[in-house]
Amino acid sequence: MAPSGNYSGQFWQFIPQPSSGTYKICSMFLGQNRVLDVYGNDKTKPHLATEGNYSGQLWTLEGWGDSTWRLSNAYSGDLRLDTYSDTHEPFMGDGDHSGQHWTITAIRKI
Repeated sequence: MAPSGNYSGQFWQFIPQPSSGTYKICSMFLGQNRVLDVYGNDKTKPHLATEGNYSGQLWTLEGWGDSTWRLSNAYSGDLRLDTYSDTHEPFMGDGDHSGQHWTITAIRKI
């Protein structure tokens, strides 16, 4: 991950999925054709993939109770979107770690 800044690749759209309470997540830069997913052979590695009918692309947001959110997907089970503290590289991890606490701020409609 890069340092935060005013870049279209760092602005994310959460697209509600009909009747499932889940979202597909895409960046403003790449648009709705590329969404957040995990690899089929390694559900701990998130990446942007071509949008399709895959459970790794269906994300649930749950509040931690401290104004931050945890993100999980239907494919990775109890694992949540996390970042390594030294490299900030994203991965799917268990437990309750600071890299799993995401702040979501609306900037505008995409």
